[in-house]
Amino acid sequence: MRCLVFILVILLPVWLAQPLAAQSPETPCLECHGPEGLAKNPQAPILAGQREHYLKLQLQAFRNGNAAGRANFSARRHPVMAERAHNYTDEEIVQLARAFSRQVCRSAREFDPRIPRDVPRPQIAQTCFTCHGVDGRSRRSTMPNLAGQRPAYLARQLFAFRDAKPADKTAPIYRHHRMMSRKGNHLSPEQIKQLALYFGHKTCW
Repeated sequence: MRCLVFILVILLPVWLAQPLAAQSPETPCLECHGPEGLAKNPQAPILAGQREHYLKLQLQAFRNGNAAGRANFSARRHPVMAERAHNYTDEEIVQLARAFSRQVCRSAREFDPRIPRDVPRPQIAQTCFTCHGVDGRSRRSTMPNLAGQRPAYLARQLFAFRDAKPADKTAPIYRHHRMMSRKGNHLSPEQIKQLALYFGHKTCW
């Protein structure tokens, strides 16, 4: 028994650090999000180490057009993600969310030298702390970690929340969240840039 425990203690961290391809070689996510959950495209999110329940909700939203049972609260569409996710079963969504959440997180600034190491905290960032944490590391399972995420992706999502209109609900690319869209409605482009860079320059751990 002691030998088995020793083996698990030694090998489990190694397994979690393995590229996702080694665990599920057929997954269609790797093309855009990378075998380690680290997207090469700055417009795509880093999935490694993200909150498991949050990832599950996003995959459900892409599959259904909204987070399960929350049609009036949250809606999200993207043509590529919708095509990928529309045939996923609930179990497959859970498996994917768990696999990416267990990957070792890496901060965007580790592999993007354009991200500065020292970014002053914009005053408006305080409005984000309740849900996303002071350092961008959320304590709520339904809220994403922002720390270390790609700034370009964060900015794109903030613009999407801000500019979401009811008339756009059938648009191929659409993201609405009752709280985020309301808060983002008053953000200027400069404020969005500041927020994206501030949280993006943080470390994810």
